[in-house]
Amino acid sequence: SGRRCFDFFKSPMAYKLSASTGETKAELMPCHISIWSHSSHLKTTLKPDPEYSVMSCHGHGRAVKLTTDDIGALDATSFTRRNLAPYISPILDIATLTLVCKDLGISGKAIPKMIKGRQYIAFSGHPGLRTLFPGTIYSVNNRKIIRMAIGSLGIKNLVKSGGVITIYITVPLTVLECYLQDQSNFYRLAGNLASDLIKIGIGSLMGAIAGIAMRKVTTFVAPPIAIAIFLGGFTGSVLSRIDEQHQLTEKLIALLEAMGDELADIENETQSHLYRGMKGFLRAQGLRIPVKY
Repeated sequence: SGRRCFDFFKSPMAYKLSASTGETKAELMPCHISIWSHSSHLKTTLKPDPEYSVMSCHGHGRAVKLTTDDIGALDATSFTRRNLAPYISPILDIATLTLVCKDLGISGKAIPKMIKGRQYIAFSGHPGLRTLFPGTIYSVNNRKIIRMAIGSLGIKNLVKSGGVITIYITVPLTVLECYLQDQSNFYRLAGNLASDLIKIGIGSLMGAIAGIAMRKVTTFVAPPIAIAIFLGGFTGSVLSRIDEQHQLTEKLIALLEAMGDELADIENETQSHLYRGMKGFLRAQGLRIPVKY
């Protein structure tokens, strides 16, 4: 059925250029676009563009819903999500690397050893000068060893915890940004979340691979941690730049919307076939045919 859409940005181009021939034949203006929509799949983005929402436009525009405070909150949320959230985890990891270097020294070594079938890590240098690792040998499963990103398990824990922290920060900001945006829907939220999680996942994976590979070729403590931090952050930055240049997230959102429309069409066709089949059956039985709404 025909309905009025107050979201000029989301209206199909065909309805922007010419009037609908349906029930609503009013002159098309940005404040009131007549479109057709499926009853089971309504695009209900009701917040209009501020410049198209004044009440004076033909007497039936909508009041502006996006206030100055909302715009400030949206800008702050977008800035935090894009420029601060991805770097909180690397900053924390750099703090860990600083503590390790301060305790073991930049040239400190962690030498893997196998004793009675169990894996250990032995540190070079004088134990009396260290505060974090006062001993000379530790199990690879030692909590402090893993927490301070020593060894392969420590590198994996560093990358995993960094990815989790980034997700915990980025996902709420993405949801809040979509909520504050003037034009948003479920597909935009899903597309942005999928894009963020893919970037975080690939960055974490690349950091873990590089850090573990470096750990296999050197006994120095600092380089594997540093390369894991650097490559993880660098990969995330490159992916964000590629996304912005090629509009990959927007294309993903458009694909999700197209899939939603196709599923709605299939649902409507299925319902129509079922209704026609039921109508034919009831007519053959001489029963009353229900009205389709």
